[in-house]
Amino acid sequence: MKSFASKLACMVVSVMHIAIVFSQVAAVKFTVYTPIINSEEKSVYLAGSFNYWHEKDSLYRMKEIGTGIYSITIPVFENREYTYKYTLGTWKKVEVALNDSDIANRKFISLNNKSLIDTVKKWKQAAPKRDSSEQLKRLNLMKDSLMAKLKPELAHIQELLKLYVQNMLRPIPDKTQHQQLDEQAIGRIGNIYRQITGLLWNIAASLSEQQKQQISKSVNQPNQADALNSFLSALNEAVR
Repeated sequence: MKSFASKLACMVVSVMHIAIVFSQVAAVKFTVYTPIINSEEKSVYLAGSFNYWHEKDSLYRMKEIGTGIYSITIPVFENREYTYKYTLGTWKKVEVALNDSDIANRKFISLNNKSLIDTVKKWKQAAPKRDSSEQLKRLNLMKDSLMAKLKPELAHIQELLKLYVQNMLRPIPDKTQHQQLDEQAIGRIGNIYRQITGLLWNIAASLSEQQKQQISKSVNQPNQADALNSFLSALNEAVR
């Protein structure tokens, strides 16, 4: 009797055979002229509905056949419409218009031995990093100072947890020690909480009314579950 794996393999082969019988495969050649890319980016990739829009699929990495000219031939099912774009291996560096705006997906109907010739006018570039404002630098100093103060507290809590586990694994755990460790941990955690909220209070005190309003709009959005991360994200936008 065939094993489950053997039966599954037979089924997959059968399905593939049926797919090939009812859908002829076509070979389509792509050639693209692009702005010269630097040594860091290295490669041009084809991404589309034929490979689930994977922006850096090694099977769709194009071969450089000349300066700024890349080519690849791919298998697709014949007489079907596909959409695609060119990337440098990431959607952060996908082809765009000369004014940096997004462009519509390219389209083609597949036919065997079809050849497509495209031109990429420009690659999307990461936005230049802005220098941090003096206000953000001060807030980062406050944060770093707090983290330095919290390290001993966090280390002590880890030590309490170690003692708790050791006690818990004894043949007869000591309930008194368990309670004492709980009290110490609660005290330490409370201290950490107070220091964190103290930092948040000082941060809020350093904000202008306009910045507070900007942050409030983000934090008070409907269905906003993660208020802390929303606050930190909005804070970064407001003070940078």
